[in-house]
Amino acid sequence: MSFIIFIVDDDPKDLKSIERMLQQEDFILKTFTSPIEALAEIEKVKAHLIISDRKMPHMDGTDFLKRVKEKYPDCYCILISGSPISTTEENALAQGKIEHFFPKPLDAELFLSRIKQLLKPT
Repeated sequence: MSFIIFIVDDDPKDLKSIERMLQQEDFILKTFTSPIEALAEIEKVKAHLIISDRKMPHMDGTDFLKRVKEKYPDCYCILISGSPISTTEENALAQGKIEHFFPKPLDAELFLSRIKQLLKPT
């Protein structure tokens, strides 16, 4: 089974970097530079996992992932950021709105390992 992963980051270079990390796997990758675009697309295509940057114009990544989780509780959510984790993200993790937080730059091996754990068939 191919898992559908949405990658949301307003920085095209970061999008491409994450896409390169994941392209060797059997994933269907969809990239977005706006969380608003991703919200519209998830209405049409069910994502198994969403990876989102925290700082983006129009909508913060934490708020975006909370919205996704409220509507699609089975979708896994990973937040990435160049800034240290904040109380808001810690609360979202504790509440199960986000499965994992990764600081940038990403540790590719650890990042991929965690994604595979989340998507492992049960």
